[in-house]
Amino acid sequence: MLRPESADLMRATGVVVWLTAAPDVLAGRLGAGTGRPLLAEAPVANRLDELLAARRPVYAATAHFEVATDGKNPTEVVAELERLWPTT
Repeated sequence: MLRPESADLMRATGVVVWLTAAPDVLAGRLGAGTGRPLLAEAPVANRLDELLAARRPVYAATAHFEVATDGKNPTEVVAELERLWPTT
């Protein structure tokens, strides 16, 4: 995703959805970040905030849709995706 040619290919060949959540919400979902080298630094929420700040422009430019997942269960996220998904 961070390589321009990858982002361009994704956008040109499919629908790109950016599922967002606040860093503290993501940190709660990930726990200690075990097995994720980019999250080896503590606290995880701070590192996620740094990564998101660096990646936000690429994600925003690549995504066709952005769906906030904070406070939503999977069923609610799917309902939002169904509402946004192109039918043609």
